[in-house]
Amino acid sequence: MKYHRLFSLTIVTVCILVALPTARAGLSHTDPQGDTFGALGAPDIVAVTTEFTSPAMDEMKFTVDFDNSIDVLDFIGYLDIDNDRDPATGGFGGWGTDLQPGSPNSWLNNFIGQSLVPGLPVQLGGEYYIDLGSAMFSVDVAADVYEASSASLVGTTSALSFGANSLEFTLPLSLLGGNKHFNYGLIAGTSGGPSDRVSNGTAPLTTVPEPSSAVLITLLFGIAIPLYRPRRVMLHV
Repeated sequence: MKYHRLFSLTIVTVCILVALPTARAGLSHTDPQGDTFGALGAPDIVAVTTEFTSPAMDEMKFTVDFDNSIDVLDFIGYLDIDNDRDPATGGFGGWGTDLQPGSPNSWLNNFIGQSLVPGLPVQLGGEYYIDLGSAMFSVDVAADVYEASSASLVGTTSALSFGANSLEFTLPLSLLGGNKHFNYGLIAGTSGGPSDRVSNGTAPLTTVPEPSSAVLITLLFGIAIPLYRPRRVMLHV
């Protein structure tokens, strides 16, 4: 029995070590190449990836990949955050009136409502948004994070890091009340106007799921399997 318990503890430990890195792994959403609607050479999004940056999972890193190089001095972008994943709640923020009937607005839907972006509105009721273009006017190149209901500044991201065809930044999740799992949408472009959107459909993008369910399920099997002992049947000859 002693060795049986030791074996069970070993299995549980292995399950935790396997489940936690999996829960922190990144989640990537792709976008078609060449689906821009702005000027020639304007930002063309091909992927957006979210991932936790530490074991505490209190920060989320966003990586946006483009099909072309971007001009860091002429770049705009808004990332809408639906913190409760409910399109029927949210705020109106800096974009003004509600342009999506029956649902709160977002920067993405605002541009769609003005016919500056093609396609149907996204089911996205934004509680927060990140003004990526504000980083160009920031001393530390950090983007401003706003609460949508009042358009009030609640904090900033880490400094935006621009690659040849990408940008990266980290969002402190404390600005969202610590929430790790939320829906979002992204619009990118230049001073000439928006040029690409994600998502292209009505469903928003989603971040890395919270790890609790994955860990609990793994632990359940890790504990149940080694503790299961089939009853021995004695055969009398």
